[in-house]
Amino acid sequence: MHVTGIRVYQVDLPIAEGSYDWAGGNSYEAFDSTIVRLDTDEGVVGWGELSTLGTAYLPAFPRGARAGIEELADTVLGADPTQPAVLAERMDRRLRGHPYVNYPTLLRSGR
Repeated sequence: MHVTGIRVYQVDLPIAEGSYDWAGGNSYEAFDSTIVRLDTDEGVVGWGELSTLGTAYLPAFPRGARAGIEELADTVLGADPTQPAVLAERMDRRLRGHPYVNYPTLLRSGR
């Protein structure tokens, strides 16, 4: 089995309480979520997600994650998703120090 396609979606997930506020005037009304879909040559589809509270909360902000996933695309395409440890090692070598990018990209599969 091999990864044949990667799709990345941005989805705003509303905060149930209306907003999340904290010191320094930072406030968010939704989580900026990144959804990753991997397709395989055998018809298996895998999904991953990264959801952060915005750019002020974590250095691993959503746009950076999406840019990192784009950077990793050629590393993931053609890889065997049934070997997640091997795939994680390949991604870590390609994009060091950014596990928030690598691990949502790992296949969580179902038929």
